[in-house]
Amino acid sequence: MSGELPNSKAQEKTEAYPMAFLCAFVIVPLVIPVLASGWQRFMYSGRLGIMQESVPDALQVGHYFIFMASQTAISAGGPIYLIVGAPVFWMVLRGGKRSPAQMAGFAFVANLVATPVCVAVLGVLVYETGPTLHNIVLMTGFGAVFAPLWAALFSALYQLLTWERWLMLARIQ
Repeated sequence: MSGELPNSKAQEKTEAYPMAFLCAFVIVPLVIPVLASGWQRFMYSGRLGIMQESVPDALQVGHYFIFMASQTAISAGGPIYLIVGAPVFWMVLRGGKRSPAQMAGFAFVANLVATPVCVAVLGVLVYETGPTLHNIVLMTGFGAVFAPLWAALFSALYQLLTWERWLMLARIQ
């Protein structure tokens, strides 16, 4: 007897590629601010025939908000992304779930669980008074937007980096 129950499925782990994981994990948080900055510069460069004076204020504020929100997400959510995101992404990849939607779902749940704990620990260690509910809600809400977005982009970039053609080129060398 092999020690397994007759009706249980063995946990199959798929192969994960550490170099592709590391590249995708580092590049993804930088993609959104770079795209937002590039889009904003392109929009107001005059190449589309749009001058900055003719763009409605709400649109200018929207572009500015996207750029600043993505910058804030890196500085505020970056440590949580490193501490919680890396192990969660690695376990999800090893479990065989690689689609952007699946990865985004796991990131959303991980954010809802880990961010309040991280903010509470940080509040106790840094401020010695404990976290405020405002800080916990703000960080968790902000993470609820960016965690799935970063996870979906991570999954898409990881799949691109582990495409069979690229893997064959790497094995030849």
